[in-house]
Amino acid sequence: MSITLVNLTLPIVTDEIEATLDTYPEDPYQKAFAIPELREKLIAYVLSTIPSTYTVVEDAQPGIIYPKFPYRSLELRLHIENQIHKGIKYILQSNFD
Repeated sequence: MSITLVNLTLPIVTDEIEATLDTYPEDPYQKAFAIPELREKLIAYVLSTIPSTYTVVEDAQPGIIYPKFPYRSLELRLHIENQIHKGIKYILQSNFD
């Protein structure tokens, strides 16, 4: 039986990025991050600045249930949101200046 290492943080970061981008104007923010390369850069930026959580699952297990909001603290959630805002600014400046 084989096992798989699953990053539980990735879907949370992806959801938080989506929610955060919804608060920004469509032009230029939402349009820019609709570009897959820039979206991936933003995800990588945020993941590199926060602690990640992983789990090991056996291939025989049915679908994984991802926790919707497994933050250990409000402080961590605010840190993630702050890193998303910083990442948006950084990526736009470095790609469009």
